[in-house]
Amino acid sequence: MPVLLSRFENHTLSIWATHGTRHIRFRTTLVGESANRLTYVLAWESLVDREVKWTGFLNGPEWVWVIG
Repeated sequence: MPVLLSRFENHTLSIWATHGTRHIRFRTTLVGESANRLTYVLAWESLVDREVKWTGFLNGPEWVWVIG
């Protein structure tokens, strides 16, 4: 979990900002089958807004480099 949180803090949030994606909330699960899971909520103006921004994020060279 520390590595994942670091990746969000040092890479993902700035990449989202580049694409105009706003995050609302983050939470971690501490117990049960989903322990150590990170859940996040993002804000979109519409479904079209979501498709444009999320597709841009997933296909952007910055993200491909981070997950590659």
